[in-house]
Amino acid sequence: MGLDMYLEKYPRIEGIDLRQIIAAENWFSYCSREARFADSSFKDWCGMTEEDLPSKEALETLRPYFIKRYYAWDTDHSYPHFSISQQVGYWRKANQIHRWFVDHVQNGEDDCDYHRECTKEVLEELLDTVNKVRKAPNNRFGVTAMSLLPVRKGFFFGNYDYDDWYKEDLEETVKILKKVLKRLILRQKWYSISAVGNIKV
Repeated sequence: MGLDMYLEKYPRIEGIDLRQIIAAENWFSYCSREARFADSSFKDWCGMTEEDLPSKEALETLRPYFIKRYYAWDTDHSYPHFSISQQVGYWRKANQIHRWFVDHVQNGEDDCDYHRECTKEVLEELLDTVNKVRKAPNNRFGVTAMSLLPVRKGFFFGNYDYDDWYKEDLEETVKILKKVLKRLILRQKWYSISAVGNIKV
């Protein structure tokens, strides 16, 4: 993870997997690159090859999703970018949240890669865990936090104390998850589920 961690959503399209969507996103970005990068190959651009791309039909299906978006942290909309994915959550040095995702979503692999889907149930489980820690009595807070949502030590992982910074990360996590879950519930009701969340660390 290092300094930052992101929660992203991607379109769920039958017959197209996440790796193909990421390859398509990179391809669209590569095709619209600035002139100063004109001599770069697709592999130079993103580390992928054209063999990683989905079919031409799949590319055309994905093309309408490649639109101007803003990062979750860019509340002033100062840094537009084009992508298929939409960043719906952002954490900075929240090592206890990072550890939870590594342990519960990434099968213990802390490798800066995409792992299994973060379903509504996964996000609800994290929210429930965070709320249990938040509601622990003051005299039990540290013990509860260490038991349910322990910190993870590592280079650039920030503070390791169960203090106000830790609590602030919990409050921010509640805000992120409530917002994301509300969107998922609305999508379930009206559109079935047309988007899924994935962790990018």
